[in-house]
Amino acid sequence: MKKTVILTVLGCSFLSILGIFPGTVSAQQGQDAKGIQKSTTPETSVVFREVEPTIRSKSSVPPRLPRFLPYVDESHPIHAIIQTVTTSSYSILLANAVPCEGSNWCLYGTVRGSAQSFSNEGKARKAAPILLQGSIKASFFDSECGTCCSQAYIEWQENGFYYSIGIKGPNPMSKVLTKAANSSL
Repeated sequence: MKKTVILTVLGCSFLSILGIFPGTVSAQQGQDAKGIQKSTTPETSVVFREVEPTIRSKSSVPPRLPRFLPYVDESHPIHAIIQTVTTSSYSILLANAVPCEGSNWCLYGTVRGSAQSFSNEGKARKAAPILLQGSIKASFFDSECGTCCSQAYIEWQENGFYYSIGIKGPNPMSKVLTKAANSSL
């Protein structure tokens, strides 16, 4: 019985975390080993290179796409998958394997932007105030863990638009998410 419980916890939480956080040093997105930018647009991470043109052409919400994502490098790529894009919003799924529709085993995180505030999802969680660069006030929501862990995420409002970046991983994630959010500004 104990082995089953341990395997369930390992199978859900720790193995997905190992896929996401393999123990490597975090790498700056879009740079090779010598630090040379590989993206065609210098301010865009290679993770978002394929989805950014679609977001820009179909949504009036200026994209905030992080140039930094923790534990991502050529050996541990993350795939950006557009979930939705409308004139007033976009939602990008970040996956450590494809195909992925947001299942726990493949989910790395999400990046969203909207002309309207986000729904009450996760608002039952206690928000911690965070100050992003440019004196932008944000709210940090830590992940919740049971059998599986949810994403920790940061939400902020900027120039009348609402943004959110979420990443799955072990707590605490506030410094990592703050760095990711700042890299998108």
